[in-house]
Amino acid sequence: MEEDTSNSCLAFEPYALALPSNIDVFSSLNNDSLAVFKDDEAVLEQVKQVLRNIYLGLQAADKLRPIRTRLSRLCLVRLEDEAALLEWNFQDFRVGFSLEPDKTQSCYYIVSQDKSVGSFFTYSQRLGADNMAGPVETLVKYVLANAE
Repeated sequence: MEEDTSNSCLAFEPYALALPSNIDVFSSLNNDSLAVFKDDEAVLEQVKQVLRNIYLGLQAADKLRPIRTRLSRLCLVRLEDEAALLEWNFQDFRVGFSLEPDKTQSCYYIVSQDKSVGSFFTYSQRLGADNMAGPVETLVKYVLANAE
């Protein structure tokens, strides 16, 4: 039986249902993780939007076809320039979001390693200030397709 865990850092409960433990990527985050951004509402709102969209993407994917893979936990840090770096690291790739005080400078990225040929693939693009759902959905699908 899958163990359910809390998603309280997402701040949209009671509507949020706990994700099964193998895909609860939020377990290393808590309200203290978000509190460091309390002085910058623009960054805090972006972080919450991205987390909410990751949650919704995982929940929707799990309903369509139960996710059996154990996903790694998200890591959130505040950078010296007041930006937030939200990363999702896996053995051969990472996806992330650099969420800036100036929303027009925020971006998302993928870094992937192909060990068979010893090369790296990188991709990054600016996030739309008003629509983060599309890029987040794309990254969630990438993670689900490539996580082992």
